[in-house]
Amino acid sequence: MVATEKKKRPCLSDPRWLKRQGLVEAERVGQWVLWALPVGHEAMPSGDARPRFAPSMHEAGEGTDGRFTIRWDDQRPFNLHWAEEVAESLRRRGREVEIHHIASAQGAQTSRSPLGTYSLERDGELVCHHLTTDGATERMLHALDG
Repeated sequence: MVATEKKKRPCLSDPRWLKRQGLVEAERVGQWVLWALPVGHEAMPSGDARPRFAPSMHEAGEGTDGRFTIRWDDQRPFNLHWAEEVAESLRRRGREVEIHHIASAQGAQTSRSPLGTYSLERDGELVCHHLTTDGATERMLHALDG
């Protein structure tokens, strides 16, 4: 299985290429698409057997206090470094932020990012699924506070 956005985005697979390789859409949530490769000549399973995003992808965000949460795992070697950098960048701008290390499959399923390796969330909603710089964090805050 592979998660992508509806259109090709940096660091994500091209949905058109996945379709040409025989993968089919298993589920869509917002801008995200979960692709799966049926086994053998079988059709995509239905009901409970169909591949799905984690439950956190289906839940509504909570809170209105503007608090940020960063979730990171060990799959990328610099996730902790950038999680701490983004947290410091947010704190310098007067924002509250918590950092959570994803150390289990259950922990990854709490992330609002379908990729499960890194997420920046505000009020329980995914803001960014990739590592960001100080300048990008400033632009993101400007867009969010717009």
